[in-house]
Amino acid sequence: MSSSFSTTPNDDRAGARSPESPGRRPTHRRTAITWGLLALWALLIAFGIVGQFDPPWLRALSHHGRTIEVSDIKNFGDDAFRRGAYRQAIEQYERALEIDPERVSVILNLGVSYVRLGRLQRGAELLRDALARAESEVSIGLIHFALGHMAEDRGDREEALEHYRASVAQGSELDKRYVQMGKLYLEMEEFTRARDAFQHALDARLDIRRSYLEMLYRARDAFEDDSTELAIIEAQIADPPTREEMQRYDLDTIRQLLQTDREIAVLHNYLGWANVRLQQFAQATRHFEESLRIWPRGNRNATENLRVLRQIQSDSAHGAPAP
Repeated sequence: MSSSFSTTPNDDRAGARSPESPGRRPTHRRTAITWGLLALWALLIAFGIVGQFDPPWLRALSHHGRTIEVSDIKNFGDDAFRRGAYRQAIEQYERALEIDPERVSVILNLGVSYVRLGRLQRGAELLRDALARAESEVSIGLIHFALGHMAEDRGDREEALEHYRASVAQGSELDKRYVQMGKLYLEMEEFTRARDAFQHALDARLDIRRSYLEMLYRARDAFEDDSTELAIIEAQIADPPTREEMQRYDLDTIRQLLQTDREIAVLHNYLGWANVRLQQFAQATRHFEESLRIWPRGNRNATENLRVLRQIQSDSAHGAPAP
């Protein structure tokens, strides 16, 4: 039996071979392989020419793929960050920056991860790099707040306050930032400024419209890679509802939550303490009582502060409760 891969022709006496004859298959296969290689070669040349001209559609395709890959890697890093696995987070963020060195949110998170590991110099370098590139109010505010914390930790109160002021000028989570400012002012015994900072924190916490805007700011950063969603969010930020328009929404649930918000109770306690230091005992009493109304059980600081304040008022003793 002759092999179908044989290149030796059969005996001509057998007559002409049909196309289906096994003796014809090698030629067909070689022809197919040859044309396939030629097609592949032509495709490579075509892509080489396309790449040389760098058309917009190819750049867009490449950018979209890189964006998705960076976002996926960053999500792994964010998950590790939330779990406190900062070394794993750093590994993921650095991988993402190898693909897209300009991604501000990744640089920011990488810097904070280094700070959490105690590598303050490297963290500060990354945070300042992120600040130089940042355009989003949320990112700028976060970076200034982080740099303020670092300055405060090393004892540079003036630099810390400079960063805290910049952080409340834009961005979100204003209540937390004003609280940090207020606490620092208390340490510096600037009680009027401390009281004002705590009042700003309370106002921001109670401002439903401000909370809505902060949600939009955070959403804008979250959807930075989605042009469709981003356009919708940008339009809402550019023309947010007024306070009167907000009244059309059902805000009762939010108001009920605010009535039991322990963060608000803490703010009232800080305000009470600042007023005590300013010898404004009536205002201090009102804030301590409001703190306890919101958080009646387990609110040890406000309970003790109110007790001491009443003792001061009753026997004219000197001193002040602690926050």
